[in-house]
Amino acid sequence: MRVGKGDCEMILSVDFTTITCCHAGCGIVWGVPNTWERKRLEDKKLFYCPNGHAQGFFGESEADKLRRELDRLKQQMAHRDDMIRERARIIKHAENSATAYKGHVTRIKNRVASGVCPCCNRSFQNLHQHMQNKHPDYRKEKVEA
Repeated sequence: MRVGKGDCEMILSVDFTTITCCHAGCGIVWGVPNTWERKRLEDKKLFYCPNGHAQGFFGESEADKLRRELDRLKQQMAHRDDMIRERARIIKHAENSATAYKGHVTRIKNRVASGVCPCCNRSFQNLHQHMQNKHPDYRKEKVEA
């Protein structure tokens, strides 16, 4: 459209989309600005054809589908993050337990190497002989446990 007066001229350009009335027996086709159509697709408000028939875009818009998919993916990511944190906690606990057991075993080995009985905490020159004489079931108990 050109509007002009004197030396001034203005050019106005609007993109339109055609809509066909969904009312049985009407079927009129009319144009609306693209921005107006996008807004109705988003807000789902009723509008009317030139003959007065009410209608609207009631289905799920592309933006709604994408929003729903984004929400689903965010939930999946949050769930996976929770699982990763829980597994890291379990691994850390297992590592700490292993370290504690290793320290306990090392302490017992050092005491035994120094001749201290692991059963009665007394020191002996010949710990091997003491274990055979005084604690003959010691190895059997440890193997069964």
